[in-house]
Amino acid sequence: MATQANTLSNTPEAEKDGANSGFQRAVVQLKERHPAPSIERDGLDTSADRPVVLYHFGPSICSQKVRLTLAAKGVKSENREVNLFIDENLEPDYMRINPRGVVPTLIDDGYTVIDSAAIMRYIDRNFPGPELEPEDEGLKEVMQYWLDAQDQFPIRGLTYGNFKGIIGNLVRSHTPNRIATLKRLRDANSDLAEDYEAKLRDTDQWLGEQGDTKIVGNINAQMESLLDRLDQQVKDKKWLVGDQFTLADIAWMTILARIDFVDLDKQMWGDGRRPFVKDYYDRLKETPGFDEQIRHYQNKPDMLKRIIGEVIHRFFGK
Repeated sequence: MATQANTLSNTPEAEKDGANSGFQRAVVQLKERHPAPSIERDGLDTSADRPVVLYHFGPSICSQKVRLTLAAKGVKSENREVNLFIDENLEPDYMRINPRGVVPTLIDDGYTVIDSAAIMRYIDRNFPGPELEPEDEGLKEVMQYWLDAQDQFPIRGLTYGNFKGIIGNLVRSHTPNRIATLKRLRDANSDLAEDYEAKLRDTDQWLGEQGDTKIVGNINAQMESLLDRLDQQVKDKKWLVGDQFTLADIAWMTILARIDFVDLDKQMWGDGRRPFVKDYYDRLKETPGFDEQIRHYQNKPDMLKRIIGEVIHRFFGK
């Protein structure tokens, strides 16, 4: 397997030197400020049913990854939606649970886990069900590469930068309001002021990236480069590392579905381009959980309904 792993010579870190090196800095700082907790639980009875709570948002890619992982392992959870469109993730009560102010957050019998990548590994490590990580070290290295590649990609920029029509305009129009909300909450909650300030820096960069056509073009080009590599990776495999469905397939299922959702699919794998990516995505769409955890939440009628609700909330406070 060393030969296969060595074909992945261009690391995600090298990719970061291109399109996303500038505006990802605030995201990295947020993660460094509040690192993910350990996924190791000494003495935990992994066969026992126990209370699991998931704070999530339906259309959120990171929430989709975690919901799909829970579904793949057969773990039941109490799901509590945190509506990002009306900034419920910024409310002090939630910031005290997840100081990064993002979704998802998993609470397993009182133990809190943040960061979607860490949560996915935590679920696979600490609950019974199908193994979602290969035992072979070479295959594990390949899986990790593809997990890192998508985790470090500026998917927010691709999403917000490529939304077209009324949905795109409405989604992007909320970012300045979010900045005002953060300033108000920072000034009103001294114990969380530094966390709100970190979110302000991130949101300010977010505002800049989504309206910059050059940045968005660079992000799209970076994704095309990744998909060139993905096309070669899956051309003779069912899944990313071979016959075993892994965490990497869950993660890339959400990425490809988001590309499809913002109507970049034809550019990325239409008209005979990257045929193995297209076939791989078709297989992913047939996996259990795709309809329930992605398509159910990520569709244009539902998105428009949510955004209209955000606009009503913005102007009428309801």
